[in-house]
Amino acid sequence: MGERMSAIRTLQKYIRINTVTSSAHKGGYAEAARFLIRNYGHTGCEVKEESLTAGRPHVVFTYKGTSPHKKSVMLYSHTDVVPAPPEEWKYPPFSAHIDEEGTIFGRGVQDMKSVGIQHMEAMKELVKEGVTLDRTVHVVFMPDEENGGDFGMKLFVQKGKLKELNPAVVLDEGLASTTPVFHAYYAERTPLWVKLTAAGPSGHGSRLLEGTAMERMMKVMCHLYSFRSEEEQRMISEELHESEITSVNCTVLRGGAESGGEVAVNLIPSTVEAHVDMRVAVDRDLLSFRDEIKKLADQHGVKMEVTLGPDQHSITSTHNEWWAAFEQAAERAKIEIKPLVFAAATDSKHIRRTGVPSIGFSPISNTKVELHSANESLHRDVFQRGIEIYKAVITHLANHKDAEEVERAEAGYT
Repeated sequence: MGERMSAIRTLQKYIRINTVTSSAHKGGYAEAARFLIRNYGHTGCEVKEESLTAGRPHVVFTYKGTSPHKKSVMLYSHTDVVPAPPEEWKYPPFSAHIDEEGTIFGRGVQDMKSVGIQHMEAMKELVKEGVTLDRTVHVVFMPDEENGGDFGMKLFVQKGKLKELNPAVVLDEGLASTTPVFHAYYAERTPLWVKLTAAGPSGHGSRLLEGTAMERMMKVMCHLYSFRSEEEQRMISEELHESEITSVNCTVLRGGAESGGEVAVNLIPSTVEAHVDMRVAVDRDLLSFRDEIKKLADQHGVKMEVTLGPDQHSITSTHNEWWAAFEQAAERAKIEIKPLVFAAATDSKHIRRTGVPSIGFSPISNTKVELHSANESLHRDVFQRGIEIYKAVITHLANHKDAEEVERAEAGYT
């Protein structure tokens, strides 16, 4: 237990480094990189720190396998976290406080600093125990996931850095499970973010002017929210998971005029702007759905601009041999897993689009999902069990013989 208490203290120190995405490039990311290297750079690995954009270093810990020519196993986590208004928290969000019941409170403890430390602690213990790993294992820490990965994993892929690591499979983040069954994610809904702008006549609030900006916008919104209700009802009637339907949420709505800090309630605005966050289910055609929204906006004289909208879904087939290998690894770890589609977005979207299988998995069970929430927490026993789970999973994946190896062995080649 002494060693694992050391792991808990390391996690606490990692959480105390403020790496909120919007400001971490001013020093938080660099501090996190130094911390990780200082704690794990001596654990039988090669270390590479690099910044693809100023102030945003990523770190790769490489544990050479006995067959380094084979495709590798990559363990991935992001170093950034979302904001945490302290007035909403029971304890200061960057204090990593442990209460009398053994629960660790802190921003990023679920999403996903615990996972990064579990990766490193598992590798450290495997090296110490002399466990043989056939494939090389890369443990990667990357900035800027919470902003979509443009200055993190997306750039890492574009610059050929992922290809250099030659991964056969990547383990990325998942979500906590409230039951003893762990969740494993093979895909994620695809974000479609649109900016809608409506224009129309301005005038006194008492008049019934035709074609006002707000009228046009509300007609579009009524259609979108009608579709939202249909999807919600389908989820209930067909007993679907939230990730299996398409969600719609207007997250920003701007219009009207102000003077001296007071809102002009009696003035009909000439322009109205809205931003809508849609997460498209993987069984819905992306481009057709986007065209439907564009047609709806055009019908009511509203301009639509796509601010985020990939052309293809991010999916790892559950028929892929590495998915089967992960299921076998879960059996070795003596855990039950349930395959799901991730409801939100992760950096796996950038990885999967290169053709590399990426599986979202956080070894957190019997725990309330609290990522991005106030009082984000994780019990220390769950954290410690996760290290054991990763040791079993890593050992199995790093010694997995792929289809080509099996074929060569059956043909008598070595």
